Amino acid sequence: MEKSVFIIILFWNRLEETIECLESVFNSDYPNYHVIVLDNASDADKSKLLLQKFPNVKYVRSDKNLGFTGGNNLGCELAISEGTDYLFLFNNDATLQPDTISKLVNFAESHERVGLISPAVKSGNDSDENTYLGTYLDLETTKRVNIKNYQELNEIDQQNPTKICIWGTALFF
Repeated sequence: MEKSVFIIILFWNRLEETIECLESVFNSDYPNYHVIVLDNASDADKSKLLLQKFPNVKYVRSDKNLGFTGGNNLGCELAISEGTDYLFLFNNDATLQPDTISKLVNFAESHERVGLISPAVKSGNDSDENTYLGTYLDLETTKRVNIKNYQELNEIDQQNPTKICIWGTALFF
């Protein structure tokens, strides 16, 4: 049986981007996923439109904007209470390739010691260029460099593996 994945998407008044995001999620080739849209106190009309377009999502509305952390925590608590193998926090201004979730699950299943995964982030739908593969962070010099290619990522990982950070755009754990 396929592992279950709960995808948590925060929504706050960015209807068009959220629709594009959800459409990409529902084009996933992975069979066992559930979507939680956590509404961080959006405009009621936008919320209604989102619900009409995507009646198959689990929709949770907060009476106040809980911010990124609070909203995701609420979504995670709900997913865990419903029994999930994996959580995937995914920004509503991003889109997925159809095989992203399958690749994330396969990687997680074959790397038991890895607890948190972030896929490559690309700018634009047709771009082959990575916008982000992680960030190298040197706390002594406050130097922060966004990693954009796999060779650079591998070099930094070899030299300073504890100084690689990931963004919250797409977090799989």
